[in-house]
Amino acid sequence: MSKVYHYTSTAGFLGIVNDSSIWATNIFFLNDYQEMKKGIDYVRKNLKDENLFESMSQDYQKIIERLQEISTDHYSLEADVEISLTNYLLEMLVGISQQFYITSFTYNKDYLRQWTSYCEHNDGICIEFDEHVLSESFKYNKFNRYSQAHHRFDSIIYSYSNSIRRYFDKHKIREVFLNRKQTLVNNLHTIRENSAVRKTDTEYRYNATADLLFSSILEALTEFALIRNPQFSDEKEKRLILTVINKHDKSIEFRSKSGVIIPYIPVHIDLKSITKVIISPTNDATLRRKGIELLRGRYNLNFDICESECQLRKI
Repeated sequence: MSKVYHYTSTAGFLGIVNDSSIWATNIFFLNDYQEMKKGIDYVRKNLKDENLFESMSQDYQKIIERLQEISTDHYSLEADVEISLTNYLLEMLVGISQQFYITSFTYNKDYLRQWTSYCEHNDGICIEFDEHVLSESFKYNKFNRYSQAHHRFDSIIYSYSNSIRRYFDKHKIREVFLNRKQTLVNNLHTIRENSAVRKTDTEYRYNATADLLFSSILEALTEFALIRNPQFSDEKEKRLILTVINKHDKSIEFRSKSGVIIPYIPVHIDLKSITKVIISPTNDATLRRKGIELLRGRYNLNFDICESECQLRKI
């Protein structure tokens, strides 16, 4: 039975149990301020190649118009006849990247650096989850039922240069952005070669092409969200990635921290996925344990409670 861990404050733990939810924070408000930026910058430098869409050039405008309809809730960009499809995709890439939300877990149990990073003043809890039960609870979340959102639960790759090159190397750009390339080309060839094609069929093929491009962008951006600076590699992170399709989605809420307004999404979890609670290094563990025991009884949960084995004293 695989385990993952989440470090939080005592107040954070209480909120998780009271609300049966954990917060997914907008990716641009995480502690690594380079999240997404490195990958997007790399693609902006290497995707400016009109040959990528050489067989589609005369259909740019209609595809861009359809893409604009799809992405209107992300990024407002006029379908200018002067803009290339490549540049439009780059603009969409930046706009949609702002709609990613992250919840972080780790494979590190009772890890000193994560106690000091995420639990200030020895006020912390390390929650142990059954990874499978937790993952299953994500599938039946309200962000899947009531909003246009996608989710992925996966481990982080700690290698900026190697990973970005592997996914976004100039020689593989077609593969990444157009992993359904033949379908895209076939859509457009059918439009051109059959002059008698009905207008409804023509519109359908333009729409289908735009939809495929859009889904390819989401796929590529999700890979960006799984690449982090190697300096954070000791965190051994696994993260839940939410992609919210509509930036006005009512599931998005806001909180304040250190003078910053931070957007986040409450993510429902099955409390039965909690298998253990570890109390941060402290000299009043007995009192803390008693409160957690009462909370556990209130919600009829059966997780274990233990104290950290780390030696840490804050003066």
